[in-house]
Amino acid sequence: MNKTRVGVVGTGWRAQFFLRILHALEDRFEVVGVVCRGAEALEQACAWGENALGTHEAMVDLAPDYVLLCVDRENAGPLMRWYGARDIPLLVETFPAKDEEEMRGLYGDLNGAPIQFAEQYMHQPLHAARIACAQSGLLGDVYQVQTSIPNGYHAVAVQRKLLGVGRKCPVICANQYAHAMLNGPGRGGDPTEDALVTANQVLFQLDYGSCQAINDVEDNQHRSFFRTQHFVVRGTRGEIREQSVLYMRDIVTPCHFQLERVVAGGGPNLEGLFLRGVRGGGEGWYYRNPFMPARLADDEIASATCLVQMAEYVRGGPSFYPLAEELMDMYLTLMIDRAIEAGTKVAVPPQPWTE
Repeated sequence: MNKTRVGVVGTGWRAQFFLRILHALEDRFEVVGVVCRGAEALEQACAWGENALGTHEAMVDLAPDYVLLCVDRENAGPLMRWYGARDIPLLVETFPAKDEEEMRGLYGDLNGAPIQFAEQYMHQPLHAARIACAQSGLLGDVYQVQTSIPNGYHAVAVQRKLLGVGRKCPVICANQYAHAMLNGPGRGGDPTEDALVTANQVLFQLDYGSCQAINDVEDNQHRSFFRTQHFVVRGTRGEIREQSVLYMRDIVTPCHFQLERVVAGGGPNLEGLFLRGVRGGGEGWYYRNPFMPARLADDEIASATCLVQMAEYVRGGPSFYPLAEELMDMYLTLMIDRAIEAGTKVAVPPQPWTE
């Protein structure tokens, strides 16, 4: 198969994250150019050895198979419209609106355009294995999910997938608390001093009636040295708790196994350092890494999945995360904030993209 020709708009932290993945998968992808503005952005593009472009028109002239849009929220909406008007397929990384009015405007202008979103959390190997296990029927009917996934919209996306609620509107209860917590690693690396910082904890529940989704997470919890990542999926015949799966084979036979990450490169193994997949004891594989032996972290594997899905989409494959799905994640996140401000339960009103 020919390589997928990808154009990149942006040179910030997240754009560089994707460029690392594209370079690691150079057998699948070719970066045709990077649109960058300003001396610092140009320096970043050149450091990657990329074809630096000064205008979006120059990107269109290169006729990429699709454009990866990695810019801030303020610029995301206008650029989605600009490329959408030219029928250029877009994979958008950025949360593209701040309120319902902007969301409705985007939906009215761009629904049906060749735009997909790089919502990667459901493709992180452990999450993907949990989702596969839950959807296998082993747990019976799944009715509750409890997570500690960061950034609101990522949690909502994974929870909706596990519960199978589509774009239904729940009732939301949410609270926020502020605590002092020892500073930990950030995007810039490990902390350099022993200091306490203020961490906001957000606890929310999405109540769909027959099923519920709960998320409890503190600022920067996913990088913390001393905060755990809890994950519970409850069904009528079993549950997943972290990486432990317990289910009933029949009415008197409880069964148990661990979801186990299988990684090459440990001890005397000389294959290289990469994830093979996630297996479930005698139940076999619940996730197999399609990018081995590329040396990618879990979130890079997840983002690479979005890049490949977009490549398949522009070749006539299925839509995988269209505008309506991303808007639903954004909308529920916005309504969680509203519930925190109100201090009461909030019934989510329908919108053009809801079911």
